[in-house]
Order: sequence, then structure tokens, then C-alpha cells
Amino acid sequence: MLIGLAGYLTGYDGSFPFVKPGDKFEEHNYAGMRAFCALLGSCLPPFAYLTVLELSKSLPAALITTSLLIFDTGCITISQYILLDPILMFFIFGSVLSMVKFNSHRKSVYIPIYVLWLNLRNCNPIYSCRSITCILIKLVNLDLFCLKNLTDPVEFVKHGDIIRLEHKETSRNLHSHLHEAPLTKKHFQVTGYGINGTGDLNDFWQIEVCGGKPGDLVKVLRSKVRLIHLSTGCVLYFSGKTAKVVEVSCSPYLKETPNSQWNFEDHVNAKCRTCKDLLSANKLCTLIFKVMHLIK
Repeated sequence: MLIGLAGYLTGYDGSFPFVKPGDKFEEHNYAGMRAFCALLGSCLPPFAYLTVLELSKSLPAALITTSLLIFDTGCITISQYILLDPILMFFIFGSVLSMVKFNSHRKSVYIPIYVLWLNLRNCNPIYSCRSITCILIKLVNLDLFCLKNLTDPVEFVKHGDIIRLEHKETSRNLHSHLHEAPLTKKHFQVTGYGINGTGDLNDFWQIEVCGGKPGDLVKVLRSKVRLIHLSTGCVLYFSGKTAKVVEVSCSPYLKETPNSQWNFEDHVNAKCRTCKDLLSANKLCTLIFKVMHLIK
């Protein structure tokens, strides 16, 4: 249809039978159809250049790939005749380039910036501007969080307390809302949200000590806890593993599984030097801690 369109626009009347290759066109106007195929064929080298450059970030690799196509006899030959090959290759190359550009743009939005160390024992939730995922490596100095309660004085953190978790490096809050998680359907998305520690009501979580009762203190390393999202009632959840990436979501259903159990690995509070084994918090964010996921 594209070849027919090119012929129609350049004066071809549609009467040539195209019975077999090599038939002479004689008075039939075929130049527009050949020019159209040659034009699409000439787009293949720049498409290849842009694709390889985007994937490898290497100018020599992109130039070598382009040269191989420019001086390839087969590519030159099929591009100068009225054939389907240059059209098919044009759209195949174009589709690959579009996919590569799309993935590059998506990674620029989801680039790993903020890290919370979860152990496997361990994995790292990576904070992006949109969502949190995990990778199975440890990134130093980016796993520090501040735990804030709703009062000014220093207090020990207890079963049932409402807290906010603020990433020290970026001042973004651990946040969830009524948007579907990227991978796990019917789970809610978990994000890093807010500026300079300020956010909204979706930044608040309630600590639940597994098997505990109101008033039980949260102990460093020893207490298994669940983080219940106050606005939606979902629980911070270790969803699963896809390749090397692990999703962190907020589950409204699976609340009694090991994948929803966490513990506090360490903490420091300048106003509470004697509470090394007990978790403490205050509104001024003096508590800096790491969170570790519990695996069966």
C-alpha cells in the first residue's frame, strides 16, 4: 500500500503487471516508487547509529555499526529496487529505536537515587521520584532514615505508635497512596514523597509489633514489626523478585506473612544515649536508622 501510494503521488497509473523480476517498465513511471524505497533504505544507517549510541553510550561502536550498514552490498541493493525489504527494515529499525528511546526516558525518571538498606538477608529499596524498588546490593551512606513521632520530647517507640519515616539524604518521606503498584496488582504504590520533610497525610505509618500488645516497646534488631499505612490500612510489603529488581508495595490483603515483617537494624539518638537497644524518636528527627527486611 505504501509503494502504491508513492506511485500514485508520482504519476504511476497502476497498469504495469509486475509479473516477474526484470520486466522492463518502458513508459511506466516507476521513479517515485524506487525513490520511496531508496529513501526508507537510507534511513537505516542513522537509525542504527542512534540505537547503538543510546544502548552503548559509545561513539566508536555507533560509527562502526553505521559503517557496516552503509557499505553493506545487500542493504544497498535491496534499497534501490521496488521491494518490500527496505520498508520492512525501516519499520523494524524504527520500532527498535523507539523502544530504546522510550526505555531510556523511563530510566531517566526512575533512576535510582534514594536508598534504604533491606537485608537478605538483604536488598536495597531504591527511591525514585515515582516508586520504590530493591536491588540486591548494598549502597553505603544512602540507607539512613529519620524516625519522627508527633510530639517534641524524646519517646520510646511502642506498639501502636504513629510515625513518619524521612530519608536523611533527600528529606523525602516514605509514602503510599491509592495508586496501583507497578508490578503487583491490587497492591498500592510506595513512593518517596515531599520536600524537606514536609508531605501530606499519606506519609504516616503505624508501628505494629508482631505478637505484641499496646505499650510494648520496639527493640532494635529483636522486634519484628509491621508498618501499617494510616490512610489506606495497607501494610508495607516485600512483594517479590523480578530478575535483580525487587518491588516494595503496600498490601491491603497479605498482612500476616513474613514479607510484611521488618525490623530496625540500628539507631542513633543524641538525646537518648542510654537507649541503644530500644527504639526512640522525637519530632526533631535525631533518630537515624536502617530498616532490614526479615526473610524466612
